[in-house]
Amino acid sequence: MTPGSQTDRHLEDFGSWGYPRVVGTLVVCGAEPDAAAAHVRSSVRHALTGGLAGGTEGLRALTEEVLGSAKVPPARPPAGPVETALAALPWADRVATVGTQVLGVQGLGPGRPDEVARSLGARTSGWAPPDLSQPDLATLLAEAVDERAPAPLPSLVPDIQASMRRRRITLSIALAVLLLIGGVLLLILATRDRGGEDDGARLTSGSITQWVAVLEEGPTPASLAPRARELGRIVGVYVFTDKWACYEGFGADTPRQEWFLGLASNDKETVDGLVEQVGVTPLVEARVAQTCVQQPPSDGTPVVIER
Repeated sequence: MTPGSQTDRHLEDFGSWGYPRVVGTLVVCGAEPDAAAAHVRSSVRHALTGGLAGGTEGLRALTEEVLGSAKVPPARPPAGPVETALAALPWADRVATVGTQVLGVQGLGPGRPDEVARSLGARTSGWAPPDLSQPDLATLLAEAVDERAPAPLPSLVPDIQASMRRRRITLSIALAVLLLIGGVLLLILATRDRGGEDDGARLTSGSITQWVAVLEEGPTPASLAPRARELGRIVGVYVFTDKWACYEGFGADTPRQEWFLGLASNDKETVDGLVEQVGVTPLVEARVAQTCVQQPPSDGTPVVIER
């Protein structure tokens, strides 16, 4: 491997070029191989999910992100002189030294290559004049990284990108289904509300709507007063007298005199119970709308009490 050879490579090449070398770098610095590989894969997925741009700059940014986010691993005995020389440095300096010398990254800091070089009897580009009899530090580090590097994963980035696209499509479909279901529910509720208006509010035009059971008819409220007082002692406030003309909803074929005596409630079950209590078969029972308000008769005949 040529040290610092990420130039002219792109984000899509990370699995082939960057993945093995970044994992190798972390292992040379002291990480366990499996832990290092898992960290790199997780960091790549996180960076791509965050919208990392492609191209050469994307590759450089991803490499620095993966190395910079690596935590201090559990202590592992160094293997070989390169790992032994690096183990004398703090974790961040180890990663920065190898990353700078081997991968050419700049965002991790310079590291401490001179100390590692002295420990290995190697030279660095910072020494002048160089002793050509000494091995080059960057080459030694690159060879150590290559020895620790796993097999490339050419499809790493494309596979993650494809998985992200599938996830977005799945979420879009799920959202569309939820919106469709919500629209259907709103339509059902709106239809139900309109149905309720058809049954009651449409008839009332702002008036009172109740269930009414008509028990008797008469030409005047006075003609119905005795029976109204009698029923009032049995069912109380539910009995009343009123004009047929003040109601809509009884039906066109109902026999009518001008006034009627009835039982009224907002609840049909209540009206049915009252009818059973007084023991009279109604002339008609219906949900009706009151279209006018009558003044109480002067003779004290009960009128509509519950509304």
